[in-house]
Amino acid sequence: MWGLVAGAAAHLALRVPAALAQDQVKAVPQYAVAVVGDGAALRCGDSTVFYEVATLKAGTVLRADGESGSWLRVTYPAGTRAFVWADQVQPAASGRTVTLTRPSRLQAAHASAGAQGSYFALLDADLPTGTELTVIDSAAGSDGRVLGYMVAPPSQARAFIAKSVVRKATEAEAAALAAGTPTPTPTTPPEAPQGTRPTAPTLTGGAQGLPTPPLPNPAAPTTAITQLGPAGDAVSPQPADSLPGEPTSTPTPTSIPAPTFTPELAPAPAAEVAQRPQATRAGLQELVALFERVRQQPLAEAEIDTALAHFQRAQEQYATIPGEERTAQRLSALIELLRVRKQIRDELAQRQARTTELASSRRAVQEKIDQLSRQRVYTLIGRLTPSVVYDGSRLPLLYRVQSPEAGPARTLGYLAPSPELDLAGKLGVVVGILGEQRVDQTLGSTIITPRRVDVISLEPVSGLSSDSGAPVPTTPVRP
Repeated sequence: MWGLVAGAAAHLALRVPAALAQDQVKAVPQYAVAVVGDGAALRCGDSTVFYEVATLKAGTVLRADGESGSWLRVTYPAGTRAFVWADQVQPAASGRTVTLTRPSRLQAAHASAGAQGSYFALLDADLPTGTELTVIDSAAGSDGRVLGYMVAPPSQARAFIAKSVVRKATEAEAAALAAGTPTPTPTTPPEAPQGTRPTAPTLTGGAQGLPTPPLPNPAAPTTAITQLGPAGDAVSPQPADSLPGEPTSTPTPTSIPAPTFTPELAPAPAAEVAQRPQATRAGLQELVALFERVRQQPLAEAEIDTALAHFQRAQEQYATIPGEERTAQRLSALIELLRVRKQIRDELAQRQARTTELASSRRAVQEKIDQLSRQRVYTLIGRLTPSVVYDGSRLPLLYRVQSPEAGPARTLGYLAPSPELDLAGKLGVVVGILGEQRVDQTLGSTIITPRRVDVISLEPVSGLSSDSGAPVPTTPVRP
């Protein structure tokens, strides 16, 4: 039961809108950038709070069309993946494509956690019903059931990359990227085993790929790689043999505008630097890793409360740091997800506690009944209640004896009234009955003519009613 509810929580509560990852992004004219080193992280949002959707190789060329602080919004490169839930699509007989059966924004595929970690929406707007997607791989749960499919991302999909890991593309790289514009989405993506970290393919010339930057000539002047200023924004490239502040000329592709990186030449004031916590980005990565670990725990055992405390302290800290407002907002979104899981966990725990309490009460009553049964032989032991069927108007007046345990009541028999035994004063309590038992063929019920009725338990059952809803006295009188 826990597993089913935990799976439902992960499937429903963790589908976070893409707007959370892309608010306050400034749209800019498109331009080309290239990754400067292996292992660059492509993320689903403009902060290290967001998970990786791919790890890129040096030379991968991307088209940027938005900026957000020290981050660029870029198109998905070839070989990357998106995720769609199985209940949103109809797979083709060939297994190579799936068709949306309802509108969907898809999910940004987690580079390492697979389907269960892919909780951010990929697109800002739904793809319409009937959209066909190319399948890269299927994603199955622990029971072997298909949860969804890894598919080629549509052309409108966007991700984010730090400015510090890219440079302005060369004219040749920009031209190759422009030549590949008509087919930005792979039509025959390579098969990738589920759970592996996707990497960008080896790039070759032509429309299917982009050229790797040429190796530098040791004898020729070199151009410095784009650097980040102290505040995190990129600094324009400057030839190695030029002096600070000296004007430089950088060739700009004629077809694609040059990047609009904001220079930050002066170091940040010491007072402002002192306000930033130590190892800010490392702390964010640790929080993201913590969120993933807690999310993957079984719901009943998850350390949600401890994680919430860490996230709330971090969110309050980032909210006071200039320039980290968006990071604080992202942490708030993750806090809400943790609160949803906590609420579900607590509600299930309360239900389990009530079930355990009822079972304990049932055992206690049964133990007392067994003990009394060993001491005295009773014809019947049960809870005495009024009957609206045998109410003395159209049918004889009889008292109903029902099963004593908590839960749905079972009728054990009916007790004939006796003025000497004061049965009306024992309504609502468990009694032991000595007497003669017979089956009345006319009434079709078991009838007991009592000689003795002993009170076994005075504890009334809250809300107990007769077989038609007649209330039972809550304060029984001992005879």
